[in-house]
Amino acid sequence: MKEKQNHYDGSMKYKILVLLGFLILLSSSANAVLGQEYYTYYGYIPSRMWYAEPKIATHGTYYRGVYTITNVQKNATLTIVGWYDNTQVEVYTLPNKTLVKTLTLNRMEKTHILLPNGTFFKLQTNRPVFALLTAGELNMSSPSGPLPIGFMPSIDGVAVGKEFIFMASQALDQIPYRFRALEDTEIKIVDETGTSVKNFKLAANSWKDLAFKSFKVYHVTSTGNIMIQTWDGVRTRYIPSVTGSYIGKAFYTESNTVWNPLIAHGFMIMALNEDAKVKIYDVEYQKKIYEATIPAGGSEYVKPETVRMRMGPPTEIFIESDKPIMVCYVHHGAEPGTSSHIGGGDYGTALTYLTVKPGQTTEVYVPVNCTAESYIFAYKETNIVLDGLQIKLDPDEYLPIQQGFHEISADAEIIIQITHWPNIPAAQGLYTFASIIPPSQSANIEKQINLKPIVSGGPPVMLYGGVAAAAVAAAAVAVFFVRSRRARS
Repeated sequence: MKEKQNHYDGSMKYKILVLLGFLILLSSSANAVLGQEYYTYYGYIPSRMWYAEPKIATHGTYYRGVYTITNVQKNATLTIVGWYDNTQVEVYTLPNKTLVKTLTLNRMEKTHILLPNGTFFKLQTNRPVFALLTAGELNMSSPSGPLPIGFMPSIDGVAVGKEFIFMASQALDQIPYRFRALEDTEIKIVDETGTSVKNFKLAANSWKDLAFKSFKVYHVTSTGNIMIQTWDGVRTRYIPSVTGSYIGKAFYTESNTVWNPLIAHGFMIMALNEDAKVKIYDVEYQKKIYEATIPAGGSEYVKPETVRMRMGPPTEIFIESDKPIMVCYVHHGAEPGTSSHIGGGDYGTALTYLTVKPGQTTEVYVPVNCTAESYIFAYKETNIVLDGLQIKLDPDEYLPIQQGFHEISADAEIIIQITHWPNIPAAQGLYTFASIIPPSQSANIEKQINLKPIVSGGPPVMLYGGVAAAAVAAAAVAVFFVRSRRARS
């Protein structure tokens, strides 16, 4: 009997050890994505931060070729907001890796660090944070601030999620933050004092535009997956898909109500390794407004004409594809012969970021016919293939990339910063920007989203994303939208 008991005890111990080993392995796998020992953010402060303002003549015209240098900025502000308590923060300048500042942030606490023009920098934390780079020094006593253009990151670093913490910044007359529901949801917003700001419900495929107080930190929780977007028709930026990845088959975004026929701007839709059948829908009026097949490795430049043009807030469009694509809203600034060439017109610029997942070939476009300073950043030893050329980067090294189209892949996560401004006049600079910096490690994170069809009786649309090296196959889908009424306060 004792012999049997010993055998039983030994068997149980073996099973427990196997179970513990499995749990440790599972934990290690999860930590590889969501529990990094550190998170890295990179950036470059543009060297020319000013505005060459055209001299105004009579009757609203401009003197040709006469400019005054204004809005000179000597530095940029790196704002960091904690998403978790006891977050260790270190900021370095590169390439010498000189420590600028070290501190600890708790949840919803923020700090601001000034960095001079022409500086490469690295932000390293032990937990992911909200990182915002803005031109010049923030005037915290002002009721207005620069509007961050793009998508607010959820607390795991991608543009889709159920919890967000960010510092707001906007002009007094703007209502710029669009809350877009990917699923039926109830949203709650509180500020940094814990005061409730707003509670509301949104049906899937509807949205609500809100305004906030500049330089305050807000905490957003949602029962379903949402996106929070801000828009400016003269700012280049990459559009993330509904899984959070920059490569996908389904993209929601705001769009212009007016297109300037004299300026090169619009949505650049890029096919990857396969021909892609692409459709664009006006979500508000359930109307298909564009359809084309983009050949593998090719691109199309699209200016969507929605039903509601030349009035109201930005329109809402949905871009779908049967194969993976990338979407970039591009504004090239001024070109010879345009209204901007003689002084007026658009001032198209960008300081924007995107991440690249290991082993995933990415099409990247750096706008042409403008001045550009763009870079690839590596947080660890990385082998990069840039347009067929193999290049090795050591940790914290960066590689300049030229204007035009590029095919980029890497064996580790990388961050790409694209910066540009008009080349007319030749002395022009970049004086205003507010850009959210993603952590390198967020390149691996994708969400599983259940898109609810609006067509009665339609099947549920499942869009899957993989985490780390996990690969989940997704079926091609065709979603035909009927009208999603814009939610109102």
